[in-house]
Amino acid sequence: MKPPILIFTKDDKKMGAMEALTFGKSLLLKNDKYNSNIQIVDVDGLLYDVKRLHSSNKINVMQSIKCFSIMVDFVPELKGEPLQITLEYLKDRVKKHVIKHKAYWNPMDDGRGLEKMINDTESIKELILMFR
Repeated sequence: MKPPILIFTKDDKKMGAMEALTFGKSLLLKNDKYNSNIQIVDVDGLLYDVKRLHSSNKINVMQSIKCFSIMVDFVPELKGEPLQITLEYLKDRVKKHVIKHKAYWNPMDDGRGLEKMINDTESIKELILMFR
């Protein structure tokens, strides 16, 4: 899995971009919807179906200091081999999510409109970084 990555929770209820699989330990251990049945898209356009995330028990000290929380690196347990996706597929999926959760994503609109901003991206990396 090559960063940056874009993570989707089950039914695309949540979406977010990250540089690594590093999360607050307490959040993931308490809230199962964030650490099971998720999908991850990496910068190479590989879609990983993740059964569950497992804590590596390796504390990421720098991230912990930045976030004022114990941040732990996680290791994905995959359901199978990753699938190669296209930029167009990812744009469509992101647009559907953004439209469904418009109130959440509206603040990042630069005046062009969210759909146009997504359509204007020229690479998977650019699209992922848009949501970082």
